[in-house]
Amino acid sequence: DAAEWRALLQRRDVFTQQTEEVFIPLAQRLGMWYFKTELEILAFSVGRPAEYAALSAALADLTERARPALEEAEGQIEAALASDPLLQRQTKWIRVHARIKDLVSVARKMERKGLESVDGLDDLLAFRLVVMPTETRPLSPDGHRPERMSARDWEARQALLC
Repeated sequence: DAAEWRALLQRRDVFTQQTEEVFIPLAQRLGMWYFKTELEILAFSVGRPAEYAALSAALADLTERARPALEEAEGQIEAALASDPLLQRQTKWIRVHARIKDLVSVARKMERKGLESVDGLDDLLAFRLVVMPTETRPLSPDGHRPERMSARDWEARQALLC
């Protein structure tokens, strides 16, 4: 029946709007990034199912095609960071994670740029570095944390980067 269908669509729209206006900002303010992202994806999938299906398929295809290169680059970055003498002294560990930009961020960027497909985006792949420092020092009054580094350390680090 048409009235039931309209009521169902209206409930869907209310759910999507409530999620976008209340729950997503709440999760963001509480620092619950995983839940924020999951809620964004859920609201997008319910509110715009056709766009969600197409974009989800495109990102799944990109993930599959990019996986070998990402894994290789991840290993190379980890090896370069592990061999840096300054980082060896300053950190307990460093983890490198290759990732594909999340679906909702991709959709927003496509909308801003007026794109119909992910082919026009050049920043879908990224690396996240998680670092555990050996020590933490308080920030100075100007908000800057001075780095202790000798000239020898600086030259060694520059040589690795070049």
